[in-house]
Amino acid sequence: MEIYIRTGEKWSLVKDPDPDVLRIHGIKIEGIESPYRIGRSYISDGVYLGEGVQLGDECFIGPSTRIRAGTKIGNSVVIGEYCCIHDDVEIDSFTAIGDGVTICESTRIGRLVHIGNAVYIDLRACIGNVVDIGDWSSVGVFASLGDYVMLGFNSHVGDRARVGARAIIKPHTDIADGLVIPSINPIAGIDYGKV
Repeated sequence: MEIYIRTGEKWSLVKDPDPDVLRIHGIKIEGIESPYRIGRSYISDGVYLGEGVQLGDECFIGPSTRIRAGTKIGNSVVIGEYCCIHDDVEIDSFTAIGDGVTICESTRIGRLVHIGNAVYIDLRACIGNVVDIGDWSSVGVFASLGDYVMLGFNSHVGDRARVGARAIIKPHTDIADGLVIPSINPIAGIDYGKV
């Protein structure tokens, strides 16, 4: 493994770094300052990377974020500051995660997903591709959001609830535990009387 560390205006390459360098707690090593660069990704001050974390190319991890053991992060993922990503989470490429987000164990997040600030995603949730989750929202245990779903600001998806593809959930909406919202047929349109 190679790590690039910035000293002033210059980047230095360190091959096979000490494992403690990968557990970054805002430390300064012999005058070397953050941000750090692992491979082609940027790691800010105070970031903790657990054992076995796989980090793709061209990612950015914001300050004071914790990524726990076994998590896999794809290419070009942006994670904000003060986030907590628990064990064995999978985050696919081209995803943006806001500040203060918590993602619990064994959750899967698809490609091109946008997760707003202060979102809580409970364990074993499944988020499809091209999904937008508004600020201060939550997704329950074993809940799933299909592809192209838009979850409005301050909305909550209950445990084991399923939201079908292309559904648009208005802000301040609570989806009950176990509720199934069907996929929207883009040709037939939406019949709001039945949803």
